[in-house]
Amino acid sequence: MGGGTDELLGRGSVTIAEQPVRFATRHAELFVYLLALAGADGLARDDVISALWPEVELHDARPRLRTALWQVRRALGEHAWRIARERGVVLFDLDGVRLDVAPDRPIRRAELLIGWNVSLPQALLDRVA
Repeated sequence: MGGGTDELLGRGSVTIAEQPVRFATRHAELFVYLLALAGADGLARDDVISALWPEVELHDARPRLRTALWQVRRALGEHAWRIARERGVVLFDLDGVRLDVAPDRPIRRAELLIGWNVSLPQALLDRVA
């Protein structure tokens, strides 16, 4: 998101070219934050599903994931290319993106995604203190 920011502490926000990005659903917005937290490794498709729709069977939630991916790409506009799926992993190209968390320091759980009711996948819990 060249020149943009993705804020993960507190209630998050995404800005591209100094314009706030508006997501169609809270699931799409949370999806972006989870991917940003995952960094270059991305998140396994099933981990995303479990975080966003914990009460839904994986098979039944896959169409929801496709819809959320579409919503994220639509919201990102010309930066939609940053979202990719490869071998069951969803990736967010963060090159040129500024985050309000440092990728090399543990994130305190109390600081993270305040106001969101989400169970973080194990891959993200390893980054959270």
